[in-house]
Amino acid sequence: MRIKTLFLGKINYIFYSTFVLINLLIYTIYSHNLTLFALNVKQFTIADSLKYYSSAQLSEKFNCSSGANYLFCGLDTILFITVLLLIEVFAINKFIKLRKKIKKLPLLLYLLTLQVFVISVILIFGYTPEIVLAELTKRASSEIKTSIELLNKDDERSKRGILSSTDSIVKKLEMSSLDNFHIFESSVQKEAILSFLKIRRHEKDTFHRAIVITYQLNLPEAQKIKLSSNILLFPDDTLIISKIDIKDIEKLAPILANRMVVLEFKDIIKSKPTPNILFLNEIDYVVYQTREEERIKGELRGHIAYLNNYIKESDGIIQSNQNAINSYPSNKQNAQKEYDDYISRWGNWYDTCKNQSWGDSICEEGKTTIENSIKILRGNMEMVEGNKNQAEQNLKLQILYKDQAIKDLLIVEQNYQNFLKNPITAEFQNGVFNPPERIYIRFYDKEYKPLSIYLNTLLHEYLHYYSYNNVTNNLERFLDEGITDFLRVKIASKYMEKKRVIISYIYEVSIIETLTKTISENKLVPLYIDKDSIGFQKTFVEHYSQLEYDNFILKGKSLYYTSWNYAVVKKQYAEEINKLLSKN
Repeated sequence: MRIKTLFLGKINYIFYSTFVLINLLIYTIYSHNLTLFALNVKQFTIADSLKYYSSAQLSEKFNCSSGANYLFCGLDTILFITVLLLIEVFAINKFIKLRKKIKKLPLLLYLLTLQVFVISVILIFGYTPEIVLAELTKRASSEIKTSIELLNKDDERSKRGILSSTDSIVKKLEMSSLDNFHIFESSVQKEAILSFLKIRRHEKDTFHRAIVITYQLNLPEAQKIKLSSNILLFPDDTLIISKIDIKDIEKLAPILANRMVVLEFKDIIKSKPTPNILFLNEIDYVVYQTREEERIKGELRGHIAYLNNYIKESDGIIQSNQNAINSYPSNKQNAQKEYDDYISRWGNWYDTCKNQSWGDSICEEGKTTIENSIKILRGNMEMVEGNKNQAEQNLKLQILYKDQAIKDLLIVEQNYQNFLKNPITAEFQNGVFNPPERIYIRFYDKEYKPLSIYLNTLLHEYLHYYSYNNVTNNLERFLDEGITDFLRVKIASKYMEKKRVIISYIYEVSIIETLTKTISENKLVPLYIDKDSIGFQKTFVEHYSQLEYDNFILKGKSLYYTSWNYAVVKKQYAEEINKLLSKN
């Protein structure tokens, strides 16, 4: 009977009914508002989906700022607090009324039982975001399924301005400014659906679009989605490519590379006709590459001659500085004697002039002449001292540079002998610019390579093409290749996925990156385009010394002509050059 009094009765029924009603209201209002927020408020980006648990993001960022769009926004929290208070007030009231009628143990158990109601309220409030997320997930799956169905229909793609033929894509790209252009070759299903739904990667969007749909597209099941077309260009200039053949690559890669280079340097490059681009299969490319062997042999022989000449000139510079040091005592003595003789002869002239009353103007004019001469003689003594210090510094550096050149010569001679035995083949190159207007590209016919491989190569060769002229085409090779690859990486990074951007000349690019911290890219690029080696030297010496320029060229050449069989040596050259360039 006492147990019935605790759990049954009119008061208890009213409490239970009120409890259920308030919980229903809490769930209805909270879930309704969360859903509205998730579908309408743009506070999220795709990047947010990688940060932490989705339902936590939804509940944490939810707010009532949109006011009238929500159903009694904030009431759910008030009701949550109210129902907790209701439970505790009801429990305390029961305890006070029945404490003398019912034993303490049953009463205590009753009070503990009421805490189950508290826990249930907390669970409802805490798990509502999970329930909302589950409903949004179902909705996202449906939207994804519908998107795929529409994407795979020619008429639907055409209606939405989505191009799927290579010819139509090329035609559009020829006139495009490429402002928002981007190529995706990874997770193509995901990127295609995001573009179809107009979910922008770096723009704010709703929780449902930026988080829920993106999460669903990241699941393994999404990779099983099949697209009927291997290439799609969306109205927002997003190009999605899965797998295309050589004909499509021959059409797409050249136009893309050309547009990217021309648009990047439209203010400084000269107009040129379209170069003749030949895609060669691997066998034909190897045959062509063998023709390059003689050129590379010539370059290696030229560098060996350069190092021998540098060593010979170093001997002359070392001897010249040593002579300057050896002559220092006599030069110092002569300068001091000349100063002392002058002071002895003219030091008291002004006093004599005043005593003899030769005239103030004559005395003052003579005094000025004598003082200027003394300054010149003191300057001569300081110059003798400075020349000695400079000669000592130059001697020390030149001995160091000569020793390094001797080491470099041994390495390059070994590289040359290795090259004669094992010439560089097409395995190490994907493309070659053959002046004045022909580009050879290696096509991988034995294995599939994505468009980005060919695009990286063509960007590099197009930069060579647009910067080539037969008048001043004399930048050092390490500079030419380093700046070319530095600019190619910069251009490619604008339009391609980060993991698709390749750096071919790693150490040369690192040198250019360091150099641009002192000599701005705006100054460096015109010198590169014009192949102005004299202008480059002049600009370099404005920030460094002539001796440092000579060392920069020496080490840069050694870096470039050192085989990758000596990777540690190449790295050491790069570190030394970067250290030299970082001095300023």
